[in-house]
Amino acid sequence: MLAGALVGLPASLPAAASAPGTAASAPDAPSTASVAGAPAAAALPTEDRTPGLRYVEDVVYAVDLAGAAVHVTHTITLTNEVPNRVTDAYVERTYWPEIGVPVLVGATGLSARSDGRVLSVRTGDSNGYVVAAVIDLVPDLYFGDTQTVTLTYDLPQQPPRSGAAAQVNTAFATFPVFTSADPGLASVTVTLPRGVGVEVVGSPLQITETPDAIVLSGSALPDDFFATIVARDDDALVSRDLTFGDALVRVQAWPGDDVWLDFASDLLDRGLPALETAIGIDWPVDGRLDVVETVSPYVYGYAGWYDPSSRLIEVGDALDAHVMLHEVAHAWFNQGLFEGRWINEALAEEFAALAMVDLGMERPVPDGAPGPGQPLNEWGNPTLDAPETDEREAHGYAASWWVARTLVEEIGPEAMADVVQAAAAQRSPYAAATSDDRLRRVADWRTFLDLLQEVGGSADAEQVFRDLVVAPGEVPLLDERAAAREAYARLVAAGGGWAPPAFVRGPMADWDFAAATAAMPAAAEGFERRDAVLDLLGDAGELGLPVQEDVEAAASPGELADLLDRVEAAAEALVAADAAVGGANPLARLGMLVVDAETDLAAARAALRDGAYESAADAARGAEVRVGTATVVGGGLVAAVLLLVLVLVALVLRRRRGRGVPPPPVAWQGTPPPPPAAWQGTPPTTWRPGA
Repeated sequence: MLAGALVGLPASLPAAASAPGTAASAPDAPSTASVAGAPAAAALPTEDRTPGLRYVEDVVYAVDLAGAAVHVTHTITLTNEVPNRVTDAYVERTYWPEIGVPVLVGATGLSARSDGRVLSVRTGDSNGYVVAAVIDLVPDLYFGDTQTVTLTYDLPQQPPRSGAAAQVNTAFATFPVFTSADPGLASVTVTLPRGVGVEVVGSPLQITETPDAIVLSGSALPDDFFATIVARDDDALVSRDLTFGDALVRVQAWPGDDVWLDFASDLLDRGLPALETAIGIDWPVDGRLDVVETVSPYVYGYAGWYDPSSRLIEVGDALDAHVMLHEVAHAWFNQGLFEGRWINEALAEEFAALAMVDLGMERPVPDGAPGPGQPLNEWGNPTLDAPETDEREAHGYAASWWVARTLVEEIGPEAMADVVQAAAAQRSPYAAATSDDRLRRVADWRTFLDLLQEVGGSADAEQVFRDLVVAPGEVPLLDERAAAREAYARLVAAGGGWAPPAFVRGPMADWDFAAATAAMPAAAEGFERRDAVLDLLGDAGELGLPVQEDVEAAASPGELADLLDRVEAAAEALVAADAAVGGANPLARLGMLVVDAETDLAAARAALRDGAYESAADAARGAEVRVGTATVVGGGLVAAVLLLVLVLVALVLRRRRGRGVPPPPVAWQGTPPPPPAAWQGTPPTTWRPGA
């Protein structure tokens, strides 16, 4: 598909007419004639414009690219079919003393002949596109007379930007093909060198090839026949290569038009980086981009166009920075980014204008609010031969740019770039901060509107769309959307920083507002349950980012309910464990010196915060069990300490008894022992109490 910029051109070229003279004479008397004045320019005929004059014409156009000219030959056969009228004593005869043949302005070497006789040719009135070549008929054409006239001339090369309807140089030729003959009595032939590219715009012609030429032909042409021939030999263009990062841009100009080549090269060299910066997306073209000077778009009423499939930009010879940057911007703004012609045209026009500001140029702006016209959603690819096409195209370009400009004025260029980047990434307008929601489709006008509001922060976009974008049948959908968005806004507020679950956000992005609205009560209940969990937890714990992510990712109300059941169970276990640890009795606290319940409690808090709900509940229950175990252990520790104290006391007392006064000796009740033998050594020490 081509993306283009509109330019105003006339729908058709006017043609000249000729007028008959009349002569009145007495019977058998010499006639005298009065010659009609030179014909004025008129519109191309859609019916017999010369009643009474049979006008047969064969026109041959020989394209000579090497000579930078088109050689034209008109062979015209005229027959006067207006009978003489006899009134009273006079004979009134209608005759043609001259004939006016429309030729394009700029034609040179006008020459006319008839039966080997050179006829006088002069130029008459012109409307800026055609001029009347007035041929003096010799003799004058009376009733029943037939005369064949041959008119030849050249369409030479015109200076670029001259505005000539015919443009020819050694690489390119374009010119209109038309005839002034009566309907069905015209034929045309166009010959071109072999090897050139040929395009016929307008009325069809048959294309054949000979060993020496390409031949276009048509005969018995209808009264509305009009065609434009475009011939091109791109090998003869003058090329200049530019580099843009790793990309290559080839600028191709007509031979001799160095002004356009320098202009385009400088503008592209500076403008591509400016566009990339303004849009915020890397250069998207894979391979070489060709930018070609041609008037082919002019033939269709456009200033230029871009074909993404062939990576080709074709623009006219005008030195128009906005048009050039608009076409380059279509490297980003095409059907691969947005579905909808008006969006891509609007953004290409606006970002081209923004780039011009960055380049120090005056910023172009729309002419003003557009008048009534078709909704932009109904502005599709044009039917070029439809009578309403020109009006629709003009309105479409004007209205789409006005929409883009109005919204950029509201939200700013950076926010609009954010919108474009989100569309390029196919991000959901209702994405959660914890998710990477993708639409997996090219954004259309609905997604564009959502992104303008959700990403760009526009408050005016909906009304602008109602005024200029949506068709009457789409207005009820906007009404349904407005009601759903009000309910969605309340849900967002209830989320307190958490986005609504995916089972609400998905239908909102898909514009399934019935499904989204039906799911919102379950989402609101989910937020209420979350709030109750937070109230329950108090200082005991918190719900971290993973919990938020789980809630926002819930794909159904049932999934959300199951999730919150798990969260509540973990929270209740954590609160109970926290109370058990915090309210532990002295024996338990003593036991926790040995049995570590605090570690389990901390693990439970971390697990809940991280979304590991079962692990959180298990750790919390483990902490509570450890508090009970710690009580037993604490009691045991106390008993052990008491026992130890008793043992120590007993030992101390025993030692003290061992170091006291010995008991008195017991009297001997039996035979006294024999006296000891006499001591032979040192006398023994005598023990005394207290010694």
